[in-house]
Amino acid sequence: VNTDFVRDGTDLAIAEQLLGGVTCYSDMYFHPEIACQQVHHSGIRAQICMPIADFPMPGLRNTDEALRLGLELHDDFKQHPRISAALGPHAPYTLSDDNLSKVAALLHQLDIGVQMHVHETAHEVAESLKLYGKRPLARIAEHGLLGPSFQAVHMTQIDHSDLDLLLANNCSL
Repeated sequence: VNTDFVRDGTDLAIAEQLLGGVTCYSDMYFHPEIACQQVHHSGIRAQICMPIADFPMPGLRNTDEALRLGLELHDDFKQHPRISAALGPHAPYTLSDDNLSKVAALLHQLDIGVQMHVHETAHEVAESLKLYGKRPLARIAEHGLLGPSFQAVHMTQIDHSDLDLLLANNCSL
């Protein structure tokens, strides 16, 4: 996965979306700066999220670099009329408590959007209960990540306590 791959994939995705009548989308993938360039040239609207995890990813050596580049992306596009740059901590199971707290601190300092995959599978929820004694959403709530700028993505394993947390914090699902 390199910048050419991301550029081509983004162009194809934008073309397919526009043909289908989609005029705004959100993306969390590698090399988000390339996605932003392609969105800028296409005329579509998008939220582009900087992927963040506790391990290296294409174009990112570590979590601190991802956070730094995510802030740069946010600063570069904060005045753009069609692009919103956000942080994309991948999932509760790919981030340590320390890094979840770092993301939460930035969320509150900058009022930046945060998109996270959460409760995607029953296995994810079971592992969180085993490791932390709580469901993933409750764990990230303790770090201060929930609020109007938080977007829970792919959330298929939801119960009443999760719904109560989302509603109480005015999160997007």
